[in-house]
Amino acid sequence: MRITFYVDIVLEITFRNIYNILRVDSIGPTKRLSPRGGFETSSVEIYHDIFIKSEIFAKKIEFTIMIYAFIIVIITIIYGPHFWAQQVLNRYNRDEYFSGNGLDLAKLLLTRLNINDVKVEETTIGDHYDPENKAVRLTRQRCGRKTLTAVVVAAHEVGHAIQDQYKYKPLQMRTLMVRAAVKMERIGAGIILFVPFFTLITRVPFAGFLMFLGGFAILCIPIFIHMLTLPSEFDASFNRALPILSSGEYIPREDIPAAKKILLACALTYVANALVGLLNVWRWLRILRK
Repeated sequence: MRITFYVDIVLEITFRNIYNILRVDSIGPTKRLSPRGGFETSSVEIYHDIFIKSEIFAKKIEFTIMIYAFIIVIITIIYGPHFWAQQVLNRYNRDEYFSGNGLDLAKLLLTRLNINDVKVEETTIGDHYDPENKAVRLTRQRCGRKTLTAVVVAAHEVGHAIQDQYKYKPLQMRTLMVRAAVKMERIGAGIILFVPFFTLITRVPFAGFLMFLGGFAILCIPIFIHMLTLPSEFDASFNRALPILSSGEYIPREDIPAAKKILLACALTYVANALVGLLNVWRWLRILRK
């Protein structure tokens, strides 16, 4: 139950008891003529006024708590997945105890799976698989290390290459939807950044506010698009990469539970980054430059 619910009950019982104790049926009006002239307020009315003000104060507290709770929920929804994914990836990217790094494992897996038309490349824009250019692109910062995170992330991206090899339809749809997401982000970012100029020119703040809401709504579309691509991400993680890693040839058995967490973080990366990007103005500028 809400804390303010108890406050309301305590205040009501307290002041009602005081009111009943002080109330006398023959008292007549709550205001009486003062010997010094004019009217004076009875003690009953004073306590009643205190009770009313206390109820208003309690409602204000309740409203404030609701506002803060709403803000906390929104921040948790927007930043929670991103922080969790980054925390998992960074946690298992510290200890280097494998014989090769993520780039080496990606090349090894592609060779053993006879996927010869896919190449492994270094990149600086994030680990991903490019189905158009048939390339598993991995960052040196993360996958250039001999850590659990490095080899698991590499296996996840190779999982997408396996999907492409078998003409996995959700992957093909994912590629088309990601392109649409990029276009939507450009349109939404352009609208939002143009709002101040539009408001200044038209001198109609409400029109500018509506325009801002429209742009923000468009920026939200990529989030839903990335959510629709989650089946492809989960398939790459748990139906493609996990069986390979669980074979015992590439990582120790005791690392499997941690590997599952990393695979989940990989699957949620696009959605998490899209959520955080909603409130990142500098990201809007970068989108427009592309």
